[in-house]
Amino acid sequence: MLANPPDYYEPFRRRVRDVVKLVDPEGAERRRQERRKDRHVRFTLGDDGEAFLCLQGPVEQLYPAYVRIDQQARRAKQQGDARALDQLRFDIAMDDLCGEDQWHIKTIVWVTVPHTTLLGVDDKPGQLFGVDSLPAQVCRELAADPKSTWRRLLTDPVSGMVTDVGRKRYPPAAMAENVRMRHPRCTHPGCNRPSTRCHLDHTARHADFGRTCVCNLNPRCERHNLCKEKPGWVVEQPEPDLVITTSPLGDTVTVRAEPIAEPEPAPF
Repeated sequence: MLANPPDYYEPFRRRVRDVVKLVDPEGAERRRQERRKDRHVRFTLGDDGEAFLCLQGPVEQLYPAYVRIDQQARRAKQQGDARALDQLRFDIAMDDLCGEDQWHIKTIVWVTVPHTTLLGVDDKPGQLFGVDSLPAQVCRELAADPKSTWRRLLTDPVSGMVTDVGRKRYPPAAMAENVRMRHPRCTHPGCNRPSTRCHLDHTARHADFGRTCVCNLNPRCERHNLCKEKPGWVVEQPEPDLVITTSPLGDTVTVRAEPIAEPEPAPF
């Protein structure tokens, strides 16, 4: 069975689209303008360390981008590159998005990894923070990258929870990172948005003299940050690692901070 079986109906659908545009050009243009509003980039996590980055938008922009990537891949193939065309297209696209010539773009991606893995003592996995685990070898390769910057994190050996973030920056920045390390995702029940893409919300409102401290901050995405302000929602944080959300219907969900290191086994 073919992995990507041919779509025998595609020529017919293409012909129908062409006829519709010919018969109703104004409607076709109106629909085209409406669809342009739906352009987006989506990231989806797959299995076995894979993921999908999907771009959807105007064909007149995406097709030239694909042709450019494809031409570079075919040129490299003709020059003797041993990689498959699909592999070349992917690698070239990644170089265009994140390559060395993108020096003016600062991107922050957190990867946590036990120091024993980096030293080669064991093969404990690391974490692409708030997204997925990473094999030990991938972590070592990232550590060897001269563009990487590593900072010290202290964790409680019993619980694996963050206790301190290296303070090469001013305390507010270190405090923000401390909170995001404790809670890798939005603390609203059921939301999986990584904390690096969330606001840091004061549990007791700043306007109500809520403190700016680890014990009164938790990450919430924009949608659920606004949701919290609606009547009937109650959010409490009795301790830094515990966020309790109660809905207008009275349902209560407790979200606990997650350890970023494997807790040490209790001594016998």
